[in-house]
Amino acid sequence: MKHFLFLIAFSAILFAEKSKAQNTLVSEAVKTSFYNSFSNSTKVTWTEIKGIYRADLTIANSPVTVFYNMEGEMIAVAKYVNVGDLSLSLKNDLQAKSNDLELKEIFQVSNDESSNYYATLENEEKIIVLVSEGKHWNVFRKINK
Repeated sequence: MKHFLFLIAFSAILFAEKSKAQNTLVSEAVKTSFYNSFSNSTKVTWTEIKGIYRADLTIANSPVTVFYNMEGEMIAVAKYVNVGDLSLSLKNDLQAKSNDLELKEIFQVSNDESSNYYATLENEEKIIVLVSEGKHWNVFRKINK
């Protein structure tokens, strides 16, 4: 179940269209849950993707994305991070796995059970998404261009 939730969050972040529907209707349960947790947020925009509500917001000048199910339960929180935010072992393993690939982004996806990092690497031929597991990175998804 935990991996499924990360898959939903990851897919929505990486593959969702960038456009935000201005008239997304958000249930009262979702709004209540959101404002109880993120009352200090600004620039909130909502999107609904296949029954999952996505809130893109800003906290302390940093973009954050939060996912809720229709009942208002928070599924996951995602935020972009820098290589410097990673542990030394994850930095070293990422460098070893990069080879001829350019690092495009790293983000952290968290829920009540766990937290993982995802790194997107790319070259002219492919995109590889890695997921952190302990001190190492494993392939989460490969996409040929």
